[in-house]
Amino acid sequence: MANKGDFNAILNRDERIGDNSPNSRSMEDFNSMLMACGVEKVNCDCQYTWSNVRMWEKLDRILVNYQWISAFDGFKAEVLNRDTSDHFPILLKCSPSNSKKMSSFRFQSMWCQHENLLEVFGNIFDGIRKAENEALDKEKLYDALQNSEAIEEVHKAYANLNRLLSQEEDYWRQKSRG
Repeated sequence: MANKGDFNAILNRDERIGDNSPNSRSMEDFNSMLMACGVEKVNCDCQYTWSNVRMWEKLDRILVNYQWISAFDGFKAEVLNRDTSDHFPILLKCSPSNSKKMSSFRFQSMWCQHENLLEVFGNIFDGIRKAENEALDKEKLYDALQNSEAIEEVHKAYANLNRLLSQEEDYWRQKSRG
């Protein structure tokens, strides 16, 4: 989880210059919230992210949890120039973790020799033909009965057919990639 925002709170006195002194209770509450939520702030290259000219504060920040940190090899928050807002925009730059790469699937030809191959995986084309026939049969049944149970059976039959057609589409897409 990464959360970027204007938190309207500072973590310590160094994150504010100008006007009145910061509210100690507010700083304690903000620090406690970060600890309770198990998040950390992403360091950025600028000390202040908000200004009303009299006062400068670090109100905007990016917070991340451990799972998010482990998903990236590196990340950096960069504070950009502001135009019309009193807040400076923050850009988060990330480098994905190489250790998270999924291994590619490899077909094992020995699977074809397994006695239950067709029972487990079936033949998608036979399944589609059977599903088409079942959908037509359910439509004929609905035409004869015209009740809510029959229409429900028609919907189920077409849902099954659409699922199988989607599988066939995936099959041809993968086959076309070589």
